[in-house]
Amino acid sequence: MSHEHDVKDLDVASGAAKGRIEQHGKNVTAHHTSHQAYLKSINKAVNDTKKTSSALKETVHHTFHSLRTQLDQREKELIIDLDNQTKQELSNLHSEHVTSEGESERCKWTSDYIKTVLRYASNSDFLTLDSSIQETTKTHLRTVPPEVYSSPAAAFKTRGLEKLKSDISNFGSVIGDGSASDEHTLTDRGTQTDNIHLPDPEKTLKHKLQVATETTPLPQFGAGTKTYILETGTGTTLTLQCPKLQLDAARANTRWCHVTTDGELVNSRHATQHRHSGRLWKYWGTCACTPIPLTQSPSTVTPVPHIPRYWETHTKVGVVRRGCRCLVLEMGVGEESQVDSEVYVSRHRRSWCVSVGSCVKHQGNLYTMVWQQGEEGKCYSNTMYDTPGTQATLHHGVVLDVGEGRLAFIDLEKEVVLAKVDVEWCESLLPMFGVGQPSRYTVNMKVISGADITMTDAKKSLIYDALN
Repeated sequence: MSHEHDVKDLDVASGAAKGRIEQHGKNVTAHHTSHQAYLKSINKAVNDTKKTSSALKETVHHTFHSLRTQLDQREKELIIDLDNQTKQELSNLHSEHVTSEGESERCKWTSDYIKTVLRYASNSDFLTLDSSIQETTKTHLRTVPPEVYSSPAAAFKTRGLEKLKSDISNFGSVIGDGSASDEHTLTDRGTQTDNIHLPDPEKTLKHKLQVATETTPLPQFGAGTKTYILETGTGTTLTLQCPKLQLDAARANTRWCHVTTDGELVNSRHATQHRHSGRLWKYWGTCACTPIPLTQSPSTVTPVPHIPRYWETHTKVGVVRRGCRCLVLEMGVGEESQVDSEVYVSRHRRSWCVSVGSCVKHQGNLYTMVWQQGEEGKCYSNTMYDTPGTQATLHHGVVLDVGEGRLAFIDLEKEVVLAKVDVEWCESLLPMFGVGQPSRYTVNMKVISGADITMTDAKKSLIYDALN
């Protein structure tokens, strides 16, 4: 029995294998080329994204600058209109005054003349003067002046203000998808200052603060710290923490103030004058119990420094008697070694604060001023009336981002960011709280922090503004 075998030439077989291998090489090379082209397109997209972002930032700045300019112009127009109306009304009042004053003088002269005639004239004079006096009297009585002058009161009409505010809060959008599926997108792309269609309200730049979803405190935060997530609407988020702060009752300068059992700083002497070395001696107030470090701490109690912090003070102020250049209250931060170097934190070389006080310039009113490293900053008048018996509660907030070197103060009552400061700190910071003399003003200051803070929409907007 014989077996037949197919025998192929080795060269032919190897040639076929070589051809297949060469094809594999070509396929891999082509695939590599495709990846290279794709990487190149990614790099191009990176550059294009940066260029687009830069261009859009310029457009956004230009758009809102244009809006601010238009608002400023409208404000000037309204002020000019009001001034013109006021001048016209004052001119009318002057004319009325001159006319009425003249008629009043003429009436008085005629009245005096009649009295003189009745007293000294003879019977024949009465017959002679009767006709002329009657005619003069009729002339006076033809026009009877009203009891009071009715002056049209000027009014500032703000019809449509709420709608305008709503339109502004929803104005503009940044579309992450570059597709032209929305016809309005194509229309508005070349005219960024026109009204922009909002296909999805969730994609607008309207900022919002949301309570973090954690049910327990994050490990890097201390107990009592309330955590929020700041969403900018562009896909980025920022953590905001409200640490629990306590006034240091043991360091309060009891010659001028004390901390009550309810945790309020009051500008009255404590019944017992403490003089131990740990208590503040110069500074009229106290500080927080725990300093804020500049470097990251491994402690689970100390919050992580680069996360922005926020706290508030609610201060009840009563006017006992009007003062001149008198401090009412202070709140801010100071570098730890400077805490007890001056009477007021506003005079410290390395401190930043908001103060409320009285002065000759703002007679009749208390004013608010921002201080930076012992120097006066912007002044806000009409904080409250400086009249004995007046009482008010003042609300202030502090936004502190140690990592970014940003500090801001907020007037929560007037809903305005008082100041935004960029600082390079040299050492740990202590929140500071000060009060003035009790003989002129009563002050009860309460620190609101941690979970005690009520986060309103207005407050969220102010905090967002302070961090940008």
